[in-house]
Amino acid sequence: MKKMLCSLFIMFAGISVFFGEAWSQNQPKTSAVQYPTKPIQVIVPYAAGGGTDIVARLIAHYLKDSLGQPMVIVNRPGAAGAIGHREIANAEPDGYTLGVLSYPDSAINPKGESSGFKNEDFVPLATFTRTSSVLAVQKDGPFKTISEFAAYAKKNPGALTVAVGGQAHLLCVILIEQAMGIDLNPVMFKGGSEAMKTLMGRHTMAAVAASQYIVEDAEGKGVLPIALTGEKRQDAFPNVPTFKELGFDVPIDMMRIFCAPKGVSPAIQQKLLVPLAELDKNKEFIEKVRGSGEFYSPLLGKELQEYYRKTNGVLSVTVEKFKDQFAQ
Repeated sequence: MKKMLCSLFIMFAGISVFFGEAWSQNQPKTSAVQYPTKPIQVIVPYAAGGGTDIVARLIAHYLKDSLGQPMVIVNRPGAAGAIGHREIANAEPDGYTLGVLSYPDSAINPKGESSGFKNEDFVPLATFTRTSSVLAVQKDGPFKTISEFAAYAKKNPGALTVAVGGQAHLLCVILIEQAMGIDLNPVMFKGGSEAMKTLMGRHTMAAVAASQYIVEDAEGKGVLPIALTGEKRQDAFPNVPTFKELGFDVPIDMMRIFCAPKGVSPAIQQKLLVPLAELDKNKEFIEKVRGSGEFYSPLLGKELQEYYRKTNGVLSVTVEKFKDQFAQ
């Protein structure tokens, strides 16, 4: 009798566990349903005060009210952004550590040795900026159009000096070389502002920099913008064509991408995407992003993730081929 009772107890216990597990698997995760219940850390892979940091702080400021929790900016500069990008990628995917990528820097860094992360380790959620880079030349220099620029470079291989302020702009120069079949001489500086100063000082013949570094009254200061990277013209340069319009493929837009580490649940992604989409309706937020010098152009959710996947596929081939130049 005792054996029978014991067997029945084990059987019913097993049934209870089975149905209990089945029920729990069909319930939403408590953490996702209640998310967020504590402050959220947002990692910026650069020092305070730069473009990525400014955009991150704007997003955090306006998002905190919708989420009901503070968003704490944590700057992790170093190794051209690799330290911060690695920390975002390796974070627990619970929604409490997010980040802001500077793209395409995040597509370049994984090709360096011991970077500790891959492009696929991030889940892009939203960008509100797509800022073209500008190829600018000396106003009174030997070329004033892209065709004259290309012709000079072909006649003088390796002699045309181009100031760049970072790896993303070095990538622009490499793509320009490939698209035009020319050999340029990129010269690296500490940032876009310094790169433009060397052009204005006539120390280099050209420069590639983010559009916010092209000074007001550029032509009055001896600088002539002649082509834009990316998909479309910018309001600030209505008469400057894109490389795409000119028949060359230089598909780089500088983006500040609000992201989560790979593995974050769809439920938490949705909890973040809803208030992020609302920011695109917030006139004050939009004006402040524009006021930071960025070109406002939102892209969210699946559309952004598809763009990120496709462009990474294109850029990674070039970065791998020229990885020795990026390691310098």
